[in-house]
Amino acid sequence: MHRNLPVRSAVAGLALAFALSACGDRGTPVGAVLPAPAPVEPVILASLSCQGNVASGTVRCSGSSLPSDARGYIIVGGQGQYVQVGSSNVAYNSGTQVFSFDITVQNLIPQPMGTTNGSTPDGTGVRVIFHSGPTATGGSGAISVANATGTGAFTGAGQPYFAYTGAELGGDGILSTNETSSAKSWQLNVASTVTTFSFLLYVKAAVRYEDGYIDVVGNPSIRSGTNRILTAVVR
Repeated sequence: MHRNLPVRSAVAGLALAFALSACGDRGTPVGAVLPAPAPVEPVILASLSCQGNVASGTVRCSGSSLPSDARGYIIVGGQGQYVQVGSSNVAYNSGTQVFSFDITVQNLIPQPMGTTNGSTPDGTGVRVIFHSGPTATGGSGAISVANATGTGAFTGAGQPYFAYTGAELGGDGILSTNETSSAKSWQLNVASTVTTFSFLLYVKAAVRYEDGYIDVVGNPSIRSGTNRILTAVVR
């Protein structure tokens, strides 16, 4: 969203002086000069609906609508909007009844993920959470997550999750814009009587500007008696 902001000296100049003093170069977020907010939970960046097919050996994820039981959570995007979750090396071992695949997470937002200040890695990294499922949609039988990083209470109790941290997010331990994590192997215990199944994932990560920010484009230098037009891009 773009807005043209007419800026006049005196009263208007005083009102904007604090924000513009640190705005300087084009593209510097105004949010950088605001008082630091109280610590908050990492933002849920995406809601992904995924389907697995045992016979064809595929796992596909797409964007999903916000579930009715998650209205208290901030979910700001889906597959291909703010993150891209990719799968590869899908296989099913009928002997062990393990359905395995590799998952990567790509950051598509214009700020790094897994950090609260842009330079220091957040200890929780990027977490991919099972909000619901996996549940059989074809055939019948039990399905469970076999090798999750851990379980936690995110949108419910005892939810399995996979955490991408440290070198999995690159040399700096932060997932920068357009950067893709290294692949992590996921394993599900899937009964041989199941043909297809589904599950709903959330991608959760700390970001520096969890409420978004504004890019101000234009020369912010203001002299008494002059006008400036600045273009603000809300992100």
